[in-house]
Amino acid sequence: SEFLALRGAVRVLTHDTGALEDFKSPDITNYPEMKLWRAVAMTRVMEWKDAAELFASADSVLEKYPEPFFTDFSITAIEAAIANKDKQYANNVLDRLIQRHPELDASSGPVNYLRGVLMSLTDHLDRAEKYWNKAANSQNHLYKVRAKLSLTDYEVITGKITPLQAAEKLERLRFAWRGDDLELDILRRIGKFYIEGGKMEEGLATLKQALVLLPDNDVAKQLHQEMAFAFRDVFLGDKNHNVSALDALSLYERFYDLAPPGAEGDAIIRALAQRMVSLDLLDRAAALLADQARHRLTSTMKTRVGTQAAGIYLLDHKADDALSILKDTDDAAAPEDLVTERQLLKAKALSVSGKD
Repeated sequence: SEFLALRGAVRVLTHDTGALEDFKSPDITNYPEMKLWRAVAMTRVMEWKDAAELFASADSVLEKYPEPFFTDFSITAIEAAIANKDKQYANNVLDRLIQRHPELDASSGPVNYLRGVLMSLTDHLDRAEKYWNKAANSQNHLYKVRAKLSLTDYEVITGKITPLQAAEKLERLRFAWRGDDLELDILRRIGKFYIEGGKMEEGLATLKQALVLLPDNDVAKQLHQEMAFAFRDVFLGDKNHNVSALDALSLYERFYDLAPPGAEGDAIIRALAQRMVSLDLLDRAAALLADQARHRLTSTMKTRVGTQAAGIYLLDHKADDALSILKDTDDAAAPEDLVTERQLLKAKALSVSGKD
């Protein structure tokens, strides 16, 4: 257990996530000092809620911890508390850090950045901007970049720049920091700003890059849900009229895995097909509906969508394809009006194809 505790501590300091496995040993789990180290390890994998709870339970240890760990771990504890929306604990740890090291209040990039975040959480954006400007001019490269991100958010919120201008501004930061959760944060912001600015495909592509960097945790699930909602909004929501039919088709073909299951996903396909018909892209529209009818739907809905596909195939002079989809979606229990419509379509398809 002593060996595992020591190796876990070394792994924490080298950002090796294997530390969490070492700290699982039942002989060391409940020691207050191990809770502190486990809390730091949790932040390495972005498990902010668990990290914040562990920091709070090990606060008496952190308060008396020696340097160089006290400053670094205090800053990490503040980050976890902010992520967990615990402003009071974050402020308490920050005040304690400044009390022990007053010199940090004027020149520290991390301290000024975190003071700005806490000010922004209480809607004091003008004061937050001042702290972030200090951090953006500090010597700490990590918090310099983070401060620039926050300042960009501030400029969008206050209307100084548009979301698209913000995305273009942050594109220059993409290569300023690579390989950890800050790169992920930059990508998430760029993606969201592109989406807010109407560049849906660029936004989803950027968020997809961010998703690749994430471990399989709650943050990844949340990001995937955000992407799925933005995708749905293009076809069924407020952004429906802001995206051209061709762009909508390109978006669907590139990100079809974001389509929701069930009735909403089926509605997206039908809405897209209708937009394809309006552009006279009959082959694409019919193929979308035919695939949906054959592979996604059952009972009357399968028959109804198959009928729609057959009608579009006939408009596109593809009688054989119309007959094929009518056959594949036949249902003896279909409503009478639908049966009549299908009989008329079949008769027309047979006539066009020269078949009896």
